[in-house]
Amino acid sequence: YRPSQEEEDGSVLKMLLCLQTPWQKRLMLLYGQHMCLLDETYRAGRNSLPLYFLYAPVGVFVTQTETKEDIAEALKVFQKWNSDWNPSHFMVDFCEAEISALEEVFK
Repeated sequence: YRPSQEEEDGSVLKMLLCLQTPWQKRLMLLYGQHMCLLDETYRAGRNSLPLYFLYAPVGVFVTQTETKEDIAEALKVFQKWNSDWNPSHFMVDFCEAEISALEEVFK
């Protein structure tokens, strides 16, 4: 977890929350090598922050905004936590930010 905070140079470091339990990590390594689904809830709850699920769900992340950069940063956290995770395919909604982030993180 990283709260949103203003840096000394005036720039803003955006909030990021990533969550993965040991059970979810195990599932990711067992089943997440071929196809993963990245799904955003589109503000289904009362909170205005986008909530993303990596299904089955093998991880959850919340970003402050729905930008390519924020999504890619969260995916990189999961890559760091799961060094053997390299799925051959992802399924997403038609969302340019999600697609671009996945293409950046998983070349």
